Amino acid sequence: MSAASKTPDERWGTFDIFRTEGAAAAEAAAEAITRKLRLVFGSLPGLLAARVHMDLGGTVVVCRGQWASPASGIAGNPAALPLREIAEMPGVLTTTALSGVPAAGLQGPDAGRPPGIAMVATRHLADQESADAALKLLNATADWKRRFPGFISAIPYVSTDGTIFVNYPTWVDEPAYRAWMADPKIAEGQAEVAQLDVSSPEFLTCRVTADIGAA
Repeated sequence: MSAASKTPDERWGTFDIFRTEGAAAAEAAAEAITRKLRLVFGSLPGLLAARVHMDLGGTVVVCRGQWASPASGIAGNPAALPLREIAEMPGVLTTTALSGVPAAGLQGPDAGRPPGIAMVATRHLADQESADAALKLLNATADWKRRFPGFISAIPYVSTDGTIFVNYPTWVDEPAYRAWMADPKIAEGQAEVAQLDVSSPEFLTCRVTADIGAA
């Protein structure tokens, strides 16, 4: 399936984040991740799609996986993770693994187009009640976001205990992303959801470098 095809149904999402010492190490890690995933795609039970990203600063690589269930393949068996060798590559400093259940998200006017820019917005919350409140705030802004030019979609992921909330919005290109961030309604919405944070959130804005399957 092409990147522009319909995103497959999923019941689990993973985000593997690799922080590196510089651009050369990040590029090598991104290329290695892409090669590995293309090699194993189709042989890992439950893996529906994967997407590789590099942050705009050029030092962080993010791999997003879509799975049929938490028990599928490497999503349910960290010991079998084919990306564990990436953490041992020269120049890779730290790794972070996040995962969660996808909730109902938002579709923009450019839904179905391949993304050029994605954000991995990670928030640390107190409990499931806070996660539910964050989802309500996201849905409260749906009307204007659905009409925003260049916006593709936003999919939130919530950890099983509700303490990790990862929002994953995508845009067709960097100008669309910049216009989105410049809209004053974004700052208003961020201020509201920030009241739920128990520690500082992290926002990684990334270029999409590879799609494996229909991610």
